[in-house]
Amino acid sequence: MTWFVLFDSLSLSLSLALSQVSISISAFEKMAELDTRIAKRARWAEEIASNKNVELWHQHLDADDTSAIAAGISLSTTLKHFFLKWCTIDSAAFPILAASLPRCTSLQQLEFWNTHIDNAGVAALASVLPQCEVLKVLNLRYSWIREDGAFALSLVLPSCRALRFLNLSGNDIGNRGAVALAKAFEQCSKIDYLSLVNCSVGDEGAVALASALPLCPSLRGLDLYHNYISDIGAKAIVKAVLTHKRLEWLSLRGNNLTSLEWRHACIHLNNVIDRLHTTTCVFPMLSIHLQDPFRVPQGLVHSLIFDMLRLVKLRGIAGV
Repeated sequence: MTWFVLFDSLSLSLSLALSQVSISISAFEKMAELDTRIAKRARWAEEIASNKNVELWHQHLDADDTSAIAAGISLSTTLKHFFLKWCTIDSAAFPILAASLPRCTSLQQLEFWNTHIDNAGVAALASVLPQCEVLKVLNLRYSWIREDGAFALSLVLPSCRALRFLNLSGNDIGNRGAVALAKAFEQCSKIDYLSLVNCSVGDEGAVALASALPLCPSLRGLDLYHNYISDIGAKAIVKAVLTHKRLEWLSLRGNNLTSLEWRHACIHLNNVIDRLHTTTCVFPMLSIHLQDPFRVPQGLVHSLIFDMLRLVKLRGIAGV
């Protein structure tokens, strides 16, 4: 019995000792992890401050991480392209990052791909965009932006004099957001490219964008792929496109275009393109080179759409 008691006492002592060792190891690991994160943040700040192009992928950024990134951006005099992809940023920390952007006077491209910044983050970003005097590219695709976020952007876009490229694809901005952007573009004469892929835009938004096209003489590309645009909105867009002086590329793929009237309009348009020796048209799930623009496959009646390359050649053509 005495032996078993001693054994149990010894087991208890060993268990206590091992638990203390485990606690010590755990504390050491936490300290090491903290040191690693501090070192990582310092490295980020240094690299951002000293490089022209910076990309961060698949990171969860807390307030301290975001502060380190913001410090690097603020100190940089060479950073031109800042890109976050598949990152999450604490909503309370995003304004810290946004506030640092105007301090980097060299920043020309700002891209947040699949980064959850939502409407509040866009509002913080919008408040500083006019101060980014050389920013040419703003890419916010799949960033959880909705109507209110698009509206916040629309208020400041006319003040972004250097902006040439805007991508809001994958954000549920709807008709209200598209209408707000269209009104802003009436004062954005230097925009080259607008992408609203998969943005829940319907006919109301398409008609508003069509009305804005004549006031955007520099626009060369308009991507409206995979929205809710029917023949009504599409015809308004095409009518505006055909009189535009510079537009080279348009995508209406993946929309709700079905009518025979719209089909005939596409055939006529293809005829015009054919006369200009540009015979490449892209249809949903099928790419064809039209030998005779009046022969359109019957299977393309439903969801009939097209991409037009080098549409700029249509300038000056009468009777279109």
